[in-house]
Amino acid sequence: MPPPPDPDRPRYQVALTFDPKTGLVSGTVDVTFTADLPLDRVVLRLWPNGGVRDAKSPRAVLGSARVAVGDSADSVESVESVESVESVESVVNPVLDSPTVVRLPLRAAARQRVRVRAPFTVVAPGERNDRISVTRGAGGAFVAARFGSFIPVLAWEPGMGWNLTPPTRIGAESSMTIAADWDVTLKVVGDEGLTALASGDEVQPGHWVSTAQRDWAMSIGRFNQSVNSLVRSTVSLGPGRGTVKVTVGVAAPLTESASSYRTRVVRVIRILSDLYGDYPWPSYTLAITPGLKGGIEFPSHVMQGPGSIGRTTTHEVAHQWFYGLVGNDQGRDPWIDEGLATWAEARADGSLGAFAAKSIPADGAGRAGLPMTYWDQHRSSYYRSVYVQTLQAFNALGNPEAVDCALAQLVGTRGFQVTRPSDVIDVLTAQFPEAPLVLRRFGIVGAPG
Repeated sequence: MPPPPDPDRPRYQVALTFDPKTGLVSGTVDVTFTADLPLDRVVLRLWPNGGVRDAKSPRAVLGSARVAVGDSADSVESVESVESVESVESVVNPVLDSPTVVRLPLRAAARQRVRVRAPFTVVAPGERNDRISVTRGAGGAFVAARFGSFIPVLAWEPGMGWNLTPPTRIGAESSMTIAADWDVTLKVVGDEGLTALASGDEVQPGHWVSTAQRDWAMSIGRFNQSVNSLVRSTVSLGPGRGTVKVTVGVAAPLTESASSYRTRVVRVIRILSDLYGDYPWPSYTLAITPGLKGGIEFPSHVMQGPGSIGRTTTHEVAHQWFYGLVGNDQGRDPWIDEGLATWAEARADGSLGAFAAKSIPADGAGRAGLPMTYWDQHRSSYYRSVYVQTLQAFNALGNPEAVDCALAQLVGTRGFQVTRPSDVIDVLTAQFPEAPLVLRRFGIVGAPG
């Protein structure tokens, strides 16, 4: 089992409104947190503004933010003026250091409570093969939407400070977020036939709460239980263990069987719970929406595209342990989340031999540990060089059961924290003393990429 999450973890309260006609999400993010180092600023990341830009790219804008430090954090809503950056309470205009980096000036001592409250908007102009997308049909009628990595989030890395890893030009890997509690409400304007599937527990319609999750995401569409496009079940992990509420939705007009996806999800959750420790949250939701190839993982909510019932489903479930629990800087060390999830995928599906036999491109061989700044320039080699090569590095150590034991130990020691390369190498070395030398051949070393 993972260690308890940090009692000083951030607490997010988010109020969202989505207009299907415009593709606009408007909202307010209100986050309280306690840093372990002194602060001279707060950094929020606007991930929708990263990556390749085109006519269908989303855009996020942060409005004027209210900041409070110490006891006054309870009354941040009443702040109306700025006196100085050292004010206990202030209203500040965000400073955009780069498209994804927003800096809010303040001063706070280590372990002093800080609160930030800011309005924001995110607009999704159209369908994209990524985590922010709106699909439309004939006449521009709304079909479905995905919104992930869209809420302004803290970029704090405990013990290190503000994390400024640049966004990648490849979809997915980019962010570093720490485990936080979430309380999110959503209002969908106008269309009463739409349903949202999202991270966390839906405690009442349009209201979700979650504990110790790194981000929050949602998928919106027409999920109809009467035609097998929305299925729900409660899964037991075993005698004396927990249960997981599994919900799978297939957005119309897609016609795949939600039950088939659910069957695979349930099987993999049980297998990986036995291997690496029980699934850590009370719910898991999966939304199948148009315009997406493969899948995108968020804690307790996964987005997948049509026809992805195979190993994609297994891989995204595996991410609940390896990024959801064992988090990392995805831009700096993508081999940790993607390589470990690929290993877990292979162990659940019995495909270790097939992965081990795959060839590695010349520009990726021996470079599995490089950051996304390298893979942005070698996109065609990325999957085999990072996902597959990391699995091959682990397989070269020897007994797969001993690798599983090491990864279970990693979950037990680094769950809900930010994991770095040396953390992974240390648990493997406990099982395989030669691990540092073996992994180095594949480009995996203890220092961050």
